[in-house]
Amino acid sequence: MQTFEAAKQIEHLQKQQAAERKTLASSLPLVPTLREFLEPRAEHDPVAARLLEQEKRRDPAQQSIRGRRTAAMEPEVLDGLTHDIEDGPPKCVHYARDGERVMTDRGERVDLYHVDDREIEAALRLAEQKYDMDKGLQLNGSREFQQRAAEIAGRMGLKVQNPELQQTWQLGRLQTLQSEELGADTRLTAPAVGKGSVEAARADHGGDRRAYTVDAQAMQAEALLGKLDIRGFDALDRASRDQPLTPEQRIQLQGHDDQTRLIDDQDRLTPLGERVTERMWAKIETEREQLQQQLRTRNIDEELKKREAQEQKQERTEEKAQEKIVEREIATHERAEEREVEAPQRAPVRSRPRQPSRDMSLGG
Repeated sequence: MQTFEAAKQIEHLQKQQAAERKTLASSLPLVPTLREFLEPRAEHDPVAARLLEQEKRRDPAQQSIRGRRTAAMEPEVLDGLTHDIEDGPPKCVHYARDGERVMTDRGERVDLYHVDDREIEAALRLAEQKYDMDKGLQLNGSREFQQRAAEIAGRMGLKVQNPELQQTWQLGRLQTLQSEELGADTRLTAPAVGKGSVEAARADHGGDRRAYTVDAQAMQAEALLGKLDIRGFDALDRASRDQPLTPEQRIQLQGHDDQTRLIDDQDRLTPLGERVTERMWAKIETEREQLQQQLRTRNIDEELKKREAQEQKQERTEEKAQEKIVEREIATHERAEEREVEAPQRAPVRSRPRQPSRDMSLGG
């Protein structure tokens, strides 16, 4: 129950933002679902009729986020949600908000019955605790659900495997890393509608099932870190080094209660501020290592290409030298053959007979 109480405190951090979102949403016209959009058009448009029929046959549970499990585990409670354990088999935990069921954790899959931003983020945070985030998450379901979940995952720094969602994921990262330009609460994708689920990709059913405790403090630090922009990062860095803060930086770190206050009255980091700072540097270090690995990989590739070019050049040089040797041997052989052909055609030189000498002297 301590984890559950800690999760409730984390949920308190989001109540003010949720209330503001609810107030704003109540003043705006409701966004129609795909089914509501197609129904009045289906009578006259055959394409709309076909799409409506497909929408009616859609399985709501097919909207999902998949990941690779690091270990078998029991479902755990999540922040701000009441829970009801179903012994099964299979064992699962149902989560409800204000008495209405919003998701079910089935160990290898978390089914979502409401896919507003709050519940998508809750499912992603649970997935972060459960699954191997080095492998990333697989998002399945309607296009609206996948796009919205990919952006939120990008803001949270959680990898996704879907190739077609990488651009949307990058937009989410851009919203966090360049929030000075985009604004902290900028919505880049349309809100998701309908239902969905969070599933573990390539789940391992052979492991033993064990309870897994959610790190409430890490989740709280992650939630607060996600609300900071680049200026907030700089303010945290200055506070951690006991450097003076500007009034704007001080306001940004003071928060509105003990659950959001990162500095005290002397501009020193609170224990919560220290956890957020540690989380910030851990993320920065991870991204730096990834960049360095990319650079090392690029340097290795360049060195391999350079060596390959040198080897090819050496091979061409040796081939040319060998060709010259062969050419010289062929030329020598041809000259020898020419000499052998010319030798029989020449007439033999005969020696002239020697005349006998005569005695020219006179006898007496």
